[in-house]
Amino acid sequence: MWIKNVDFPKKIIIFVIQCLIINNFDFGRIKFTQALHGSSNNDGQYMGDPAGVIVTMQGRKIYHCGDTGIFGDMKLIGELDKIDVMLVPIGGNFTMDVDDAVKAVNMVNPRLAIPIHYNTFPVIQAAPQEFVKKVEALGIQAKEMQYNEEISI
Repeated sequence: MWIKNVDFPKKIIIFVIQCLIINNFDFGRIKFTQALHGSSNNDGQYMGDPAGVIVTMQGRKIYHCGDTGIFGDMKLIGELDKIDVMLVPIGGNFTMDVDDAVKAVNMVNPRLAIPIHYNTFPVIQAAPQEFVKKVEALGIQAKEMQYNEEISI
């Protein structure tokens, strides 16, 4: 498998491969979640299960959905983990498009939703402003971040 050939800490590799695992670290807690996405590279080599991740640090929970389509258990993630910040793909084609991402945000109900994985190449062009407008219409804060921008949560 591809990931076994990469120089990552072995403890992290085990959790990525097995998915849906929780582990505590010095900085906080990591919980892997389901993600719906292909699992091979351009050569067809299996690259492990796709995953999202919930990082808990200093009492805040950040849910990075990963490369994923929308799935019903996103609602359960929101109920169990009370997400502060949700990083959600909007590019379509390989992941959710804007409309699916808005539905996913509504299911998770984070304090803040940030669009990711869009406009880096032609097949994933998306309108982050449209995403922000639709999410805010749900009563959930949303923000389009700029390159190298930092925020405090």
